[in-house]
Amino acid sequence: MITRTASAARLAGYIGTMIAAFEPGSAAGRRLAAWLHRNGALAGVDFRAATGSRGTASRPLSAAAWQRLAEAAAASARADDGPTDTLAGNLGAFAQVLGLDPLEVGILEFVLHTCRERRFDILCSELVASREIDNLGLTGLAVGRPPAEISDLLRHGALGRLNLIHRGNGSAERFTFSVPYPIRRALLPPSEGLADIERHLIGTPARPQLEPADFGHIAVERDFLVRLLRGAVERRQVGINILLYGPPGTGKSEFCKMVAQALGCDLFAVGEADEDGDELCREGRLDALRLADRLACRRGKALLLFDEMEDVLQAGERSGGNRPIRRAGSKVFFNRLLEQNAVPVLWTSNAIDEFDPAFLRRMSFVLEMKKLPVAARTRLWHGLAQRQGLELPAGEAATLARRYDVAPSLMSSAAQAVSLAQGGAEEIDFVMQALSRPLGAVGPRSSRPGSDRFLPALVNADTDLAALETALVRPGAARDYSLCLYGPPGTGKSGFARHLAEAVGLEPLLKRGSDLLSKWIGETEQRIAAAFAEARQENRFLIIDEAEAFLWSREGASRSWEVSMVNELLIAMESHPLPFACTTNHLDRLDPAALRRFSFKIRFDALTGAQAMLAYRQFFDRTPPGKLGRIDGLTPGDFAVVAKRLRFLGEAAAADTAILGLLEQEVAVKSQGGRRIGF
Repeated sequence: MITRTASAARLAGYIGTMIAAFEPGSAAGRRLAAWLHRNGALAGVDFRAATGSRGTASRPLSAAAWQRLAEAAAASARADDGPTDTLAGNLGAFAQVLGLDPLEVGILEFVLHTCRERRFDILCSELVASREIDNLGLTGLAVGRPPAEISDLLRHGALGRLNLIHRGNGSAERFTFSVPYPIRRALLPPSEGLADIERHLIGTPARPQLEPADFGHIAVERDFLVRLLRGAVERRQVGINILLYGPPGTGKSEFCKMVAQALGCDLFAVGEADEDGDELCREGRLDALRLADRLACRRGKALLLFDEMEDVLQAGERSGGNRPIRRAGSKVFFNRLLEQNAVPVLWTSNAIDEFDPAFLRRMSFVLEMKKLPVAARTRLWHGLAQRQGLELPAGEAATLARRYDVAPSLMSSAAQAVSLAQGGAEEIDFVMQALSRPLGAVGPRSSRPGSDRFLPALVNADTDLAALETALVRPGAARDYSLCLYGPPGTGKSGFARHLAEAVGLEPLLKRGSDLLSKWIGETEQRIAAAFAEARQENRFLIIDEAEAFLWSREGASRSWEVSMVNELLIAMESHPLPFACTTNHLDRLDPAALRRFSFKIRFDALTGAQAMLAYRQFFDRTPPGKLGRIDGLTPGDFAVVAKRLRFLGEAAAADTAILGLLEQEVAVKSQGGRRIGF
């Protein structure tokens, strides 16, 4: 039961206006008297003392008793001699931040009391059920204003715009006005003061797990965005909206947290869940955003984060012809929302394909977040391990980066978990296995030397590859170069291409003949164009293996599609802004025009005698026999194949003579190949 405080006095004030509004013999008057007989103490009204009656069921109160009851309610309303109710203080602070006028505060307070005290809510529903007054009339009675004015405020005032009061379904049997639970929880005790109100409604500031250096792969965009938001915050610029989009796992949310910390701003994630932790509907998310905008504005240095923007901006349902037939929500409404927000909002989305261009035009800046390249993930692993007090062995950061293509937040969680478990860096891989397996993001574990690895000491090229790599990775180096890597199979062409991709900070994108060739006319050209587009969109280093299948000389072409396929690849090569490489075993079959377009043409040849000896030691961990020098044409790939075969043949095949025989077989098989395969 509520004690005799400001709240009890306020209830008495509401009841006094109700007594004055109804006749004692009316249906509403009878219900009010019956309620006071049972619950008068709630409002500090002694029903028996005021009326001299034990009950009200047999007949209505006399006019005199009704008047004495009104006087008792008025006296209770004036007798505010108890401790101050925190609700009044909360309402005052809340109203000041949101710019509510006294009438709006009065309406909100009345509805809050119906939410706070179930017995008072029952009284209001009893009066509405009498059909002598409705929801608007009862609210107007409580605050002393006509119902039409209340209706206008609920539709067009701050109470309506911020959805501070729900009007319900308009039932004639009960009082349906209510205050949404999050606001009710924020304003009613034990919540006390503006700090508590904000904590309930916008939460606590989000803190990053990553640092600016962890986003070095987008340093230009990162630095510009920090400067843009700094200017917006300092000038209190209205209508600043930033959109970050890209597939899951690209670190969009973490990037926003990092930017906020770099600015010294608080970042609040809004509209993520309701009071039960469940998903909010579109309207609920937008209500939370508008309210957070008002609350965060007073802080001066604050940003808002609205994750999964597509929830509220998708074009709408689609017809059978895949055409939008209904937009989700009002376009004008959202346009105004994007133009009037007082606090900069950082929006994130996995895709923007279905967004209305009108929304995109209202963005102050749009940043496409692409997957972190291997080099960036390597740097991130180094930084995360260092911050968690873990020492990664040499090369382990690069191994983790190649193996796990996951979100930065997942990497941070793994490093933190190992640190909390007081483990060592060697356990990061164990934790990452557990975290990434459900996502299907586990790469190959094997570190066994093989033909897919770049082993510099075992490469016999006509170009100084180390010097070339140094030139291509230097700061400011051009990125629109291309490489034609040619030579016998197994000489390390593909391995070098992948190594170079990682060295320049790009994820390799490997396409083979089976990926691009099609038996349908025109489809191969489409796949070639799509491969280059994919590399551009994902910022990856395109590697096309078996290039002779696409770039054969047009002089010998007998079909139009053979020419168009080569033309498509040449056009794509000329306009591609990123590095890419083609590998081929048959340089003589390539179109001369295509060869001229490659920035670098590098021949990879069989191992020299000294390299073959080194390869024998590296793959078989033993001293090479002298007869090894008699085998010409050996490549790193030959050694890798034989080493793998020995794993299945057992110790009997591991003698030097057996190994030499297997190596000779590999060379012999290659010498019998070379036939062109086509459709």
